[in-house]
Amino acid sequence: MPPFLASLAARAFGKDAPKAVQNAVDCGDIPYCSTYSMGLFNYYPEGKVNNVKVKLGHHSDDAESKEAKDAELPVFSLSIGNSADFSLKPTRKEWGRNLEAHLSRIGKKTSSHSELSEEDLECTIRLNSGDLLIFGGRCRLIQHGISTFYPSTKPAELVMRGGRLNCTLRCDPWAVETVKGGEKGTKEKEDLLKLLEEIPPWRKEEEKETKVLAGQKRKR
Repeated sequence: MPPFLASLAARAFGKDAPKAVQNAVDCGDIPYCSTYSMGLFNYYPEGKVNNVKVKLGHHSDDAESKEAKDAELPVFSLSIGNSADFSLKPTRKEWGRNLEAHLSRIGKKTSSHSELSEEDLECTIRLNSGDLLIFGGRCRLIQHGISTFYPSTKPAELVMRGGRLNCTLRCDPWAVETVKGGEKGTKEKEDLLKLLEEIPPWRKEEEKETKVLAGQKRKR
């Protein structure tokens, strides 16, 4: 795992994490996870390869162990290079209580959820170079793919060939022993499990402030 990527992933869940991430963790939508044990790097060139247009069909990130998937630990996805349209196909399970609001937003009038298809719930997000996408919790196995790549859209200062590089980081402490071989992975797995038990750093800051305020009240 390149250290700078591990550091970036930790910052995404650090004390200065985006408020949207903090809120998602605090309300239980995404499990807190500041450590990652594996990386997957995919490069998508511009144009066609062997006369076939480059695209990424809908799929789920389900290559981890059953324990990791059951824990719904988040996936960390960083885009570098050209822009692309990231397509999501949510299900009722993933939308939960937000389903009706979503249907209203996209103009769906049907009142019967059983009549909805995946296409009814599909939505698209434009990902540019440097954008970070995190999905976990109920959305951990959400169907997703790339519907459109936009050539020649990478930042001018970015030194890389034309195309898009996607860096996906995941955490699967239960698979460490298999990857490392036998007992060699035991300590690393235990260290990962300890990190997963930690509370978010912004909560530590809140606890510290609460203790300070409580101390000030006692002095008064």
